[in-house]
Amino acid sequence: MALIVSNAVDFQGDSLAYQFEVYGDPQLSQLMAQVPAIASGSFTTAWQVDTDLPNNAQYWWRCRATDGTNVGPWMATATFFVNETNRPPAAPVIAGPPPGLVLTNLDVLLLWWPSAGDADEGDHVVSYHIQVADNPAFTLPVINATNTPALELPPGTNWVLSLPLSSLPGAENMVWRTLYHWRVSAQDQRGLSSPWSAAWPLQYGPPAPRGGRITGIRFGTDGQVTLEWTETAGSVYVEYTPSLNPPRWLTGAGPLEGTNWTFTSLPGTTSGFYRLRCE
Repeated sequence: MALIVSNAVDFQGDSLAYQFEVYGDPQLSQLMAQVPAIASGSFTTAWQVDTDLPNNAQYWWRCRATDGTNVGPWMATATFFVNETNRPPAAPVIAGPPPGLVLTNLDVLLLWWPSAGDADEGDHVVSYHIQVADNPAFTLPVINATNTPALELPPGTNWVLSLPLSSLPGAENMVWRTLYHWRVSAQDQRGLSSPWSAAWPLQYGPPAPRGGRITGIRFGTDGQVTLEWTETAGSVYVEYTPSLNPPRWLTGAGPLEGTNWTFTSLPGTTSGFYRLRCE
């Protein structure tokens, strides 16, 4: 590591040398490294610290110039950190909205407890990364919002961060009646990301009703036909088309409750196709 200062000015034009000191505390009582004199560079002067400073710690340093007779004042104390291995911050934890809540609009607040911090001395969380996708693998997320600023919170552990879902780029592309998943990670000032939080569900609009499956057609007397299907959620509509080339689906009945419907076929009808639509 090199410590660099801008050169001082000597009004007599004397050659200058520079003294550097490194301390392990802000009171400058624990001297860790020093050099009595470094010859002046052209415009700046640098000293390559020649002591193996302990890792993951903060240090304070200062420098002053001398012309060999007189010694100038110390510069204002500066500080630096030694972190040989960059470690990621802790993962944030989602706080809401609670699972099972049906979102009726996009103004809902996404809530999460902030990252517990960064293990590296002097490093800290500067932003959050939020993803929303319609699959738990987060393939092609509809929202992929990076660089959400990490706000400075008051002391204590009961604070959460929040952001309206509608404020995130891509929220306008969310599809009604779709189950989404969301997660968040933290980034430190060196650009290293935490693990993702556990993903939570976001049900946008009521879930689509469970569709039925036609299980049989029974033909009775006097042209009566009974259509049967598995149990469904919601109301059932029966649609009919005389041909699939091309199809011309028409609603024959609905809304229906239960698992069957009996009707009289139209005179002259010899074939056709039926399907169910659930709402």
